[in-house]
Amino acid sequence: MEDGNPDLVYAPSAIPPPIEKKSLSKKSAKALAAAAAAAAALPADPSKQLPLINLAKRELVYGVMREIRMYQDVRYRFPVVEPVSTFMVALPFWDEKDLYELSLQREARATN
Repeated sequence: MEDGNPDLVYAPSAIPPPIEKKSLSKKSAKALAAAAAAAAALPADPSKQLPLINLAKRELVYGVMREIRMYQDVRYRFPVVEPVSTFMVALPFWDEKDLYELSLQREARATN
């Protein structure tokens, strides 16, 4: 599931530019200082760093899964339309073996 978003990423080796302290709360300033210290402690060569989990990708996957679950949880109540309902009930049911044999009849296997 790469598609341009790798599962693992490496921490940036450059320390982000400083942010004005007066625009940050004390908690944010502490977190920023800790992140800058952690980034400074990383080796400059990405091949020597341990990969990190790409959380941005995980958030995208979670959003898609949450949306799918949201639509699966809804109970749809469709009105019964008699010709369609009778047709759906009368459809034949084939098990996997019958379907496999039918597929061989339609598309015979290529012989080498």
